[in-house]
Amino acid sequence: MPSVEEDTADLIRLVKSIDGLQEATRGDLDEGGYSFYAICWPHRESMVGFVSRMNPMATLNPGYRYFQFGNAMSTVRRPDFALREGADLVIGAEGTAILSPYSFETLLGDVGVSFGNTDNDVGAVKAALGDTILLTPDAEKALLMEASRTRSNAKRLRLLPDRLSKISLDLALLRRSLTAHGIDADLLFDAEGHFSFAQQNVGMFFDIIEGRYFEDDLGGEQRRADRYSTR
Repeated sequence: MPSVEEDTADLIRLVKSIDGLQEATRGDLDEGGYSFYAICWPHRESMVGFVSRMNPMATLNPGYRYFQFGNAMSTVRRPDFALREGADLVIGAEGTAILSPYSFETLLGDVGVSFGNTDNDVGAVKAALGDTILLTPDAEKALLMEASRTRSNAKRLRLLPDRLSKISLDLALLRRSLTAHGIDADLLFDAEGHFSFAQQNVGMFFDIIEGRYFEDDLGGEQRRADRYSTR
């Protein structure tokens, strides 16, 4: 597991290299699941970042709900961001100021999952697949890029080896499952039957391994689960 120093360094590198990060799309924002945001600007040939442990896409927080009735209620457009006053962490050229120890410890865990072990996690997935269905270099690169983009995908990648250790992969069965759900199996497999996919299809790879595609027991309808659960 990453150490506190390694996780802190990851967070600092993230703030200082903010200009080099991939710009978020409208789809990225709608996906949500963010654990923190930072407001950054140049300072003394470096960057200073005010980091808040809050999902900027969450417009309503438990414990802060206010209900009004009668003519007081009105419909408003959902904001692009919901930022709050203050910050939990200030990262600058001279050091890091911790304003909320609890938030700092939580941020370390989130950043560690997102940025600390992505390379190792891709290697662990490749090792877990073994000789059953090989992972092509293009698929490895796609997994690395997508897991480095969002924390939710980084967590799905982290949990995948354990899932692979509990199931038996069968190429023909996987192809039939994808076809039954109206998905072109060639988006995930090459002509040799190896996992080969682009970055935009990484979510589909996670879905099929996690078993999110299923059939309604009563109606026989082909469905996809929004969440993975063992229950």
